[in-house]
Amino acid sequence: VKAGQEYIYTVRAYNVQDGETVWSSYDTTGKSQIRLETPHISSISNVDGGLKISWNKITGTGMYRVYRRTETSGWSNLGD
Repeated sequence: VKAGQEYIYTVRAYNVQDGETVWSSYDTTGKSQIRLETPHISSISNVDGGLKISWNKITGTGMYRVYRRTETSGWSNLGD
């Protein structure tokens, strides 16, 4: 998907056995969603008691969630 492009999604249930038999109808209007741009970290600095992380502001964003990982671990949520 492309950032800034609106996409419309819907879902329909099918028979698990053959993937062909339709078990439901679908919402013909669907649900639209616009993919937001990807924020990029502009700076990280040490401050008293932790780190200060700055990134570019993305228009249409209500909040951001910060994650971290090590070379051997997966991503963990630090907070919103």
